[in-house]
Amino acid sequence: MQEQICNTAELEDESKRLMREMQVLSDMVQNCINENARIAQDQTDYQKRYDELVSRYDVTKAKYDTAEQGIKKRQAKAERLEAFAKAIKDGTEIHID
Repeated sequence: MQEQICNTAELEDESKRLMREMQVLSDMVQNCINENARIAQDQTDYQKRYDELVSRYDVTKAKYDTAEQGIKKRQAKAERLEAFAKAIKDGTEIHID
C-alpha cells in the first residue's frame, strides 16, 4: 500500500519531460534574442514572439515546480510511513505530530 501512496515514478517522468521542454524553450528564447541582434526586424513582431516564448517557459516552469513539490511530498510521506511501520514493528511508542 505504501508503494501505491508514495510512488513518484509518474511525477518523475513528468518532471523530466518538463525539464526537457524548458530547455527547448530556453534555447528558443536565446535563438530569438540572437536573431534579433543579427537581423533587422519589426520589433513589435519580435517582442510578441519573445513574450510568447517566455510565457510558455513560465507556464512549463510552474508545472515543473508543481511536479517537483509532489515528488518531495510523496518522499516525505514515505519516510513517515516507514518510521511508523518501524515503530509498530519494534513496539515503540508512536507520537503523531
